Amino acid sequence: MIHMTRILYLMMIFVSTGIVLCAQQPGGGWRNFEPDQMAERQTASMIRVLHLSDAQAEKIREVNLKYALQMDSLRKSNERDFSAMRDQMMVLRSAQSSEQKKYLTGAQFEKWQKYTEEQRNNRSQRRRPGKNDQGKKSGNSSPGE
Repeated sequence: MIHMTRILYLMMIFVSTGIVLCAQQPGGGWRNFEPDQMAERQTASMIRVLHLSDAQAEKIREVNLKYALQMDSLRKSNERDFSAMRDQMMVLRSAQSSEQKKYLTGAQFEKWQKYTEEQRNNRSQRRRPGKNDQGKKSGNSSPGE
């Protein structure tokens, strides 16, 4: 029985270590996508949200791929310097947005800006659930208070 317990304990350690190692891999999550996959996902979102025409979709796809390649190159060259990479990414995103704007109507561009801002807010809320939960709890007070 002691031998079986020891084996079970070792298996739990191996599984836990494997989970931790997988979670610690650099570039996990969305960063595992190749630039062309990232560009295609972004373009598909824009088609879905903005109801792009075929001509718009093709131009937007080209813009998204151009910047996805640049961002991928930037990620690879600045693997550990996150603050420098973040600043450079912001410049690239701004340039990408300006170029996308050329192919969108004013209403589409505004809608995309709002959509991306909502997505950014949703991501930040998922990262910090404790802070946002407190705000929600205090906002749920009864009208008589």
